[in-house]
Amino acid sequence: MVTRARAPQINLNCAMSGSAIPVVLHVADADISQQLRLYLPGSGFEVADAERICHPYIALIDTDHPQVLTYLGALEAAPDCCGVLLWGTISVPLESRLMVRRLPRPIRLKEIAIQIRRAWQSYHTPSRSVVSGVLYDPRERVLLPSGEGERMMLTAKEALLLEALLDAGEDGLDRAELLRRVWGYAEALETHTLETHLYRLRQKMERLGASPTALRSEQGRFRLSAPADA
Repeated sequence: MVTRARAPQINLNCAMSGSAIPVVLHVADADISQQLRLYLPGSGFEVADAERICHPYIALIDTDHPQVLTYLGALEAAPDCCGVLLWGTISVPLESRLMVRRLPRPIRLKEIAIQIRRAWQSYHTPSRSVVSGVLYDPRERVLLPSGEGERMMLTAKEALLLEALLDAGEDGLDRAELLRRVWGYAEALETHTLETHLYRLRQKMERLGASPTALRSEQGRFRLSAPADA
């Protein structure tokens, strides 16, 4: 059983206050690493040293890096890591205590910055509405009712699916984009893998009172019904 760390008990809403969001980079390609180090500070981020940082941060990890598993192992034991963005072509284990998001490749620097900010804000948001009557706590990776009741733990991939759909809003996402965001690629995946994970996520939502059409597919795109309080 995986133990999940509690969020640091300090006010670190950098995205709101104007302070820079700390980011630790583990990127294999030296040119891309340099581009990120030049771009991020001008977009509201502080590129920090993993061995010296002593306050909450987001880690951006290139899964093609030869030491990716070493980095992930170290982050598991790092109390200050708020979340991990995985970026690359190699699949790595996702079941961990950490909040994990996968970035599609190729991706623009601006989109990387957007995803870092979303990961930071998600970590510092106690819960967000999924559909009417159902909330999602990204730090604990659980669905919960808006009132009292059962809590439903999500797997890492179910959480990635849900967060991708929440970020997409009413526009939704097509199959290829969901595959890129959750598995990192659109091809060579078993035909029903995506549908199976969506089915399990839908079942958990329904157990908390969501409508069977709360997570739906229309005209080739998957989307969530807007919550009543949206």
